[in-house]
Amino acid sequence: MRAHRNKRLLESAYLILCLITASLLTVLPLPFYMKELKPLWLPMVLLLWVIYFPGFIGVGVAWLLGLWADILLGTLLGVHAMAFALVCYVAFLFQRRLSMLSLFQQALIVFLMLEMVLLVLFWIQYGIGFPPVRLSYWLSGLSTIFIWLILSRWVQQKVAISKILSMSR
Repeated sequence: MRAHRNKRLLESAYLILCLITASLLTVLPLPFYMKELKPLWLPMVLLLWVIYFPGFIGVGVAWLLGLWADILLGTLLGVHAMAFALVCYVAFLFQRRLSMLSLFQQALIVFLMLEMVLLVLFWIQYGIGFPPVRLSYWLSGLSTIFIWLILSRWVQQKVAISKILSMSR
């Protein structure tokens, strides 16, 4: 029982560290020519945790993380919250199927989910009167997927190793 509580505490610490790192990377300034390629760090970390550590993050945490993104980025309060909650809900619905797919199939589905985040952000911003976005707006999903492939492979290896170690005890 105590080992389970320690494991849960360690996972919570990892989650907080991941979210702090993703928050810092989100507000990290990039050169002007790379602005459109800036990865979607917070939704990527959110999806990573929903897919590989099911039951640890829910839609409520995604909503709060979205509010945090709104504060960090200075956008209208609730815009990112709605997008993050929606993508978390979809990922939660398909979590078992996603975890069984190959890495590249999984990356394709995650890419579509990240584009869904961008689509929700676009709809809300366009609805409140912001000018239409350029085609390059949608490129941040591509840069995020390249990072996703690296992180996802690393997490898969760590999860597999921890399962093997827990089975040997």
